[in-house]
Amino acid sequence: MTNQAGAGGSTTSVDSVGSDGSAASQTTVLDPEYLDRQVQGDEPLRHELLRLFAERLTAMAPLVCGPPSPQRSAAAHTLKGACLAIGAFALAYACDGVERNAGQEIGERVARLIAETQRRVLELLPQRG
Repeated sequence: MTNQAGAGGSTTSVDSVGSDGSAASQTTVLDPEYLDRQVQGDEPLRHELLRLFAERLTAMAPLVCGPPSPQRSAAAHTLKGACLAIGAFALAYACDGVERNAGQEIGERVARLIAETQRRVLELLPQRG
């Protein structure tokens, strides 16, 4: 899997991802600089993307962490795309591993990455009160 951040951005390449989501190269849970480049300083857009991602993550997590099935593979693929859009590269790599190894059980690492990513996204969202 290759991710190219665009002009002036970094390129991350992972050739193999294990069924537990392990990769030769891991990044932080969420790359805020990548997200900032994506939204080009538009804070309302940044918050909307994070809110939509949080909803998608909540909806997809049970499927991605569930038993091997075609639905799990499809959910992992969908979540991987959403992760790449906002800079949640570690979880994207893990989802790639789930997608590629649809018939295998996943390790605890994927569930842990989902929880860590969700926690970080919620930290970045403005508090409603």
